[in-house]
Amino acid sequence: LPTDLLGTWVREKKVLTLEEAIHKLTQVQADLFSFTDRGVLRVGAIADIVVFDAATVAPGPVRRVADFPAGGERLTADQPTGMHHLFVNGVEVQRDGQLVQSALDSLPADMSVQANDDDLYISSYLIRLPSASQQFIEP
Repeated sequence: LPTDLLGTWVREKKVLTLEEAIHKLTQVQADLFSFTDRGVLRVGAIADIVVFDAATVAPGPVRRVADFPAGGERLTADQPTGMHHLFVNGVEVQRDGQLVQSALDSLPADMSVQANDDDLYISSYLIRLPSASQQFIEP
């Protein structure tokens, strides 16, 4: 889970720097799947951005759900903390931790969206730092 990587392995255990983790979650993934104009913040690139608080981001409580075929179970953490805003292709789809219904209503009818930050794979992060809320860190 991206929120576990950022909260546990970056902030708490200091195994990676914040910049290294963001790079692994963004540009490394985009390059792996050959997604052009993704994984970086630059003019002309597709604007997928997450705004989060590096001091509080975490996956939230883990729970077991049985939503696989034949009642198969999986663990999920679908109530993350510290995740504030999400923009996909430049469109705000989450504001102050809540889904923006008008953005979801504009999706094609055959698409479904899960209200779960950890199920959304995004290509670039905007970070709200505790000491300065308007700084950018690029992967």
